[in-house]
Formats: sequence, C-alpha cells, structure tokens
Amino acid sequence: MPLMENPVLQKEMCSRMRGGRAFLALFVYISFLCGVLYFTYALYIPRASFSGASFWQNSMGRVFFIVLAYLQATLIMFICPALTAGAITLEKEQRTFEMLLLTLLRSRDIALGKLLSSLSYVALLLLSSLPLASLCFLFGAISPLEIAMGYLMMILFTLFFGACGLFWSSVFSRTSLATVFSYATTLFMVIGVYIISSIVFAMTWAVRWQGVFTGAGQPKVSASLAFFFRLINTASALTPYSLLSSLLLRPLFNMSGLASNPYPPYGNAFWNAFVFYILVSALLLKATMTRIRRPGR
Repeated sequence: MPLMENPVLQKEMCSRMRGGRAFLALFVYISFLCGVLYFTYALYIPRASFSGASFWQNSMGRVFFIVLAYLQATLIMFICPALTAGAITLEKEQRTFEMLLLTLLRSRDIALGKLLSSLSYVALLLLSSLPLASLCFLFGAISPLEIAMGYLMMILFTLFFGACGLFWSSVFSRTSLATVFSYATTLFMVIGVYIISSIVFAMTWAVRWQGVFTGAGQPKVSASLAFFFRLINTASALTPYSLLSSLLLRPLFNMSGLASNPYPPYGNAFWNAFVFYILVSALLLKATMTRIRRPGR
C-alpha cells in the first residue's frame, strides 16, 4: 500500500490537526524557543560588547545554535513518548483494536501509520524552528552543514524515541504503563548511560591508582573487561547530548583556546550514530509489527 494512502496515517493526522490544540502547541513551542534565545541574547551581548572580546563576538552564532539544538533535543525527548505511547493502547482501551485487526490492513501498515502520524507533528515543530536557526547562521561562527547535521541528528532522536514509545504501546494494554516505560527508556538513554559510564570510569581509576599507591603498579585488565569498558564508552558517546556536544561544542572549545590540545573533529561519530539509531528504530518497529500481527496473517 502506498504510504500516503494509508488510512491509519490519514485518520490520525486529520484527528491530530483538527481543532486548535495542535496550532496552540505549535505557538507555545515557537514562543518558548524565541524567549530562551532572547534571554541568551540579553546575557551574551554585554560580554560581546567589551573591546577585545573577540571570542564572544566570533562565536555568537554557534552559541545561539547550541542553545537552540540542546533545547529542541530536550523537548523532543519529552514530546515523542507522549505522542506515541498511547498510539496503540488507546485503541485497546477504547475497544477498537480488535476491529482494526479485522480490517485488510497489515501490521506494517498499522505500525507505520501510527508512528508516522505522531512523528509528522514533531517534524512540523522542527520545521517551524528553521527561521530561528537561520538567525544563528546570520550571526556567523557556524556553517550551513553543521546546522543541517544538527537537525538531522534531531530527526534521528525523534525516530528513535518515537519507535520506543510505539513499542511499549504495543506491549502494554494501558496508556499509563506504556508512558511510564517510554519515559524510563528515555531517561536511561539520556541520563542512565552517563551514570553507568561515570561509575565504570571511577572504578577503573580507583583500581589503577590503588596499584600505583601500593607500589604494585597498574593492574592488567582482562580482555573481556576491556571490551566492557569500550562498550560503555561507545554507548555514552551515542547518547543525544554527547552527539550534539561532539558536533557543536568541540569546535567552540577549540575557538576559545581553553583546551591544551585541540579537540579532534567529530569524525565518524555522526555516521556511527546514524547507523545505530536507524538500526535500533527498525528493530523496535519490527518488534511492534510482530506484537500487533493478527494470528494467521
């Protein structure tokens, strides 16, 4: 079935955009971004007005886009689970899920329709913020490619967190439980991985320096433990804030001269994240299709 002819997608998009709530939320979203950027501008201009403050003057556009990107990434983490966690559980609570399964629609059509209808609204929010990003570009210190990659990262975050919410919605029969697990997954991806990597780093540092202080030298780390450390470091590098930092903050530190050695460019981090988020989102979507498939179809 062609995607735009999907009846689930058409019905959900019409229902979401009917009335004034969607447009009111869009207005509040843009107003909030404008307010935060204006507050940042009011704090930033006094520093950039001093004579000799070349760093503050030359990095103005990058700082504004960093604030915009981090703020939108945070809002996406809260909006996506709220939109997708009830996509299937609401059908179950309203006793319409069985009727949906009795139609000629395949599980793929149902899952894609539910996911894309929810994510299309988030895409509208991101699209509406492009004029603010263009203002950041006019201030300089950031390239169109970096702005495009920043928005592409946010689209990947939208797809991943939306697929997580839809998966939990297919697992549970109550919207409250699906919402709780969706936000728990989001918090683990954003904060939990950082906490685990910090604990592992602290334990590694303590073990190594304990050997140095006792005169035994640094202990040898087994291959399995070293692999676990690399896995944790890789997972922490794939979190949303780490990816945005590697793309936007590293060049800022290099411009400031605060780093003794220039930070390397983000290199393959973006492409690793692209493959990771696309692959995990596809697996979650496939698992969702499996759970909502009618027996014998």
